[in-house]
Amino acid sequence: MLDGVRLADWRTAGLHALAASYLSREDTSRLLIIGDSPLIPRLACAYAAVRNFTSILLAGASKDMQKRLSGLPALKKVHIGTTAEIHDAQEGADMICIAGPDKDTGNHHHLTYLDPPAGCHIDVVDANASLPTDLQEEGRLFTTDLKSPPLTHLEWAADLKDLTQGNKAGRRYYGQRTLFLHGNRTAVADYALATHIFLRS
Repeated sequence: MLDGVRLADWRTAGLHALAASYLSREDTSRLLIIGDSPLIPRLACAYAAVRNFTSILLAGASKDMQKRLSGLPALKKVHIGTTAEIHDAQEGADMICIAGPDKDTGNHHHLTYLDPPAGCHIDVVDANASLPTDLQEEGRLFTTDLKSPPLTHLEWAADLKDLTQGNKAGRRYYGQRTLFLHGNRTAVADYALATHIFLRS
């Protein structure tokens, strides 16, 4: 038997880390996480499995999230901090994760100020986050399955199947900004994870 909630958490973290392995720069070391979500510890550990982070900054997360992350073995060499200056923090980020609504207000972030530096990868976990139109139009966009993209009016470069099978390129050049938004069609990932667990048990 498998716990459906935990399976969904692992699946989500795995999908986003897989995307980050193709779309973030190989020298990515500074992660900014915007918002609060119970998924943050799993996401951070999954990201750390594919990129060598030196620092993680939390913006809008609960007060104990910093302590929770600092206590994780996978992040023992990573400096974990908090910031209220998201606009300034984004300037030094190699990767930005939009995790969920703000802990204090409960509001999903309207990220009109979001203008990441060249080469930054933006990973959108919070499906209700409002992203700047310029960023959506200028960035190279990816999703889980192009048969059901989250925003049909946008021009998508590829999905995870294209990336993993080598049919489409992820990041084309060092300074390119990439953006990943997961779609609704992710059941295949549940089956893949269940098979993986079964084969290892």
